[in-house]
Amino acid sequence: MLYALEMGGQTAHQVERWYLDAHPLEPDVRERAGRLLDQAVTNNARIETLIDRHAKGWKRERMTIVDRSLLKLAIGEMLEEEHQPLPVIINEAIRLTKKFSQPEAISFVNGLLNSVAQELRQPDAGSAATFSFRD
Repeated sequence: MLYALEMGGQTAHQVERWYLDAHPLEPDVRERAGRLLDQAVTNNARIETLIDRHAKGWKRERMTIVDRSLLKLAIGEMLEEEHQPLPVIINEAIRLTKKFSQPEAISFVNGLLNSVAQELRQPDAGSAATFSFRD
């Protein structure tokens, strides 16, 4: 849904309605997908600011739509779902990156999300300072 929204021409509500009509999903999955979309859309300005600040040497416009969409999805979840452990959010984003993007995007997405995570939530004294995907 975020990819379609990035392509432009429709509102978030229109994209959500189109996608959910075209893809029969279990009610709990439908609800989660809608919530994740809403988190990314509601926080779009803040998410784009975070991406711009942490994408060292990259302009958001140069990123692929897939990578931007995955970053927005993960950062939206980081901002709204404080009960969700950051490594879980990052690992899921990396799995999606592996599935839908180019191999070289994996380290970029991982590094950017790590950097954003550091800014958003300071780790406890006993926990690791960085979060990364492990196969």
